Amino acid sequence: MEKSVSDRKGIDPMLVLGKAVDMGISVNGGDFPLGALPMKMQRIVREANDCYGYPVDYLAGAMLVAVGLGIGNTHFARLKGKWDESAILFMALVGRPGACKSHPLNFAIRPFTELDGKATRAYVCI
Repeated sequence: MEKSVSDRKGIDPMLVLGKAVDMGISVNGGDFPLGALPMKMQRIVREANDCYGYPVDYLAGAMLVAVGLGIGNTHFARLKGKWDESAILFMALVGRPGACKSHPLNFAIRPFTELDGKATRAYVCI
């Protein structure tokens, strides 16, 4: 039996991309499991969503990265008796242009950038 053109070429990237775009249009944030966060973080995420329109999933993810940034290498989780992992998280915000990705990240990281700015100014003035 002869294979069709799609069977010979494998997966069509444009078809996959099209489905991903369709999925992105139908999902408008809010699917992030906010209940997994502490109540104070939930409140900040909800209020920033109400006040600024920040997507819940982008802001909650950015806040997790900020918490990891705050913890840094001061604490580790020991796994399997000999493997240590830090709380450092990496995140990529993926969305359409204008989907409000940068603002939630800047909002979550702002306290650290302000502290860094103060430390830099203090160092330069010495």
